[in-house]
Amino acid sequence: MDGALRAADFKLIAFRELARVGKALSDPRRLELLELLCQSEKSVDHVARQLGAGIATVSHHLQVLKASHLARERRSGRFIHYQATEIGQAAWKLLADIGETNIAAVRSAVSQFFERDWTYEAVELSEIRKKVNRGEILLLDVRPVEEFLAGHFPGAVSLPLADLREKVRTIPRDAQVVAYCRGPYCVLAHDAVQILRRRGIRAYHWRQGVVDWKRLATAAVRANPSPRRTSTKGASR
Repeated sequence: MDGALRAADFKLIAFRELARVGKALSDPRRLELLELLCQSEKSVDHVARQLGAGIATVSHHLQVLKASHLARERRSGRFIHYQATEIGQAAWKLLADIGETNIAAVRSAVSQFFERDWTYEAVELSEIRKKVNRGEILLLDVRPVEEFLAGHFPGAVSLPLADLREKVRTIPRDAQVVAYCRGPYCVLAHDAVQILRRRGIRAYHWRQGVVDWKRLATAAVRANPSPRRTSTKGASR
């Protein structure tokens, strides 16, 4: 049949492209970058600042992710912005799950770093929503504001870690706070819980993030460009 691929050629093409994706995911720095891109669209400069890396290095990693269809780019004037594709988000989530469930070294590192008593165990999204709606917990999103605006859990309050020390006094001492950030390997919420507990506030770390919710078909909501103020005097929903 004219134009048809031979079996050997088909397998060569298919496995070559799959290997390209595997190679893109083989660098620890690129995985950290992919985690950031799963949160919101970011410029090259912004990513470089967040990772503390050079622009040339970050640009190279971004091009590798783009070539493997794990990220896409958008040009705006002389600036280039990148964001994880749905495939990139799924790949990151799969790797994160594999690490926690099947790799002993990862499990050990997680258990040593995260305080078990400080981890919020009520991981069912429906339960979190009910507790937020009933006012039983204050759900804090401690990621940067642009990530909150791109998508967050319904009812969450935006209070970036960078602002928490200044605004911690606005949180009632009798509140039960549950903080979340980018997912199971993000440390922002862990640091937030330490700050809150030093002030005597009952605070816990919820290790799920936006990628987890999307996988479970629970839509994160988009905030208005000017989020309204809340009782935390500076946080936004």
